[in-house]
Amino acid sequence: MHEVMPTEESARRKAADLLAMKTTEGVRILKESQFGSGERRETEIFKQTKEVSKDEDFSITPVDSAPLCEKVADYYQTAARTTMARLFSKYLDKHEMTPFELLHSHKNLKRALNLDTMVPSAVDKIASLHARAAGVDARKQKDVIYAAVDAISKRARSRHKRTARTQRLDPRRALAPP
Repeated sequence: MHEVMPTEESARRKAADLLAMKTTEGVRILKESQFGSGERRETEIFKQTKEVSKDEDFSITPVDSAPLCEKVADYYQTAARTTMARLFSKYLDKHEMTPFELLHSHKNLKRALNLDTMVPSAVDKIASLHARAAGVDARKQKDVIYAAVDAISKRARSRHKRTARTQRLDPRRALAPP
């Protein structure tokens, strides 16, 4: 029971407000009637349920250090991928994926980049670590990291397009069973 309302009208307004919330799975309005003999009866006058979309927690896992990647190729190195594995552990574990797969798969990378806060949080964290270690401005470091993310994304997208084109043109693939 959420709360007792003085009137049915106020209970219906409250039910509508609760149903508008993302986390509410359903509401019921019960009317309690009391009779002269002291007997009470509850009657359900409204009931509605809905599917609740569960927001998954893909927050980053904090790290204390990160390798300084000066070139895009540095992001593919073991040290950088190990840092990515720690930062994105919740996301990678949920999707049963490694940082290597994330970096090379356009579909997986695009899905990760479309999450609201995961990548920006990671970029902020790494930029501040790099800025502190190198004595540079964190905003400039963020720009460098975002430029690398864009380059990695373009590389994965072009690889995906080449692979798709090759698969379409390969006559052996056209005859192969699915």
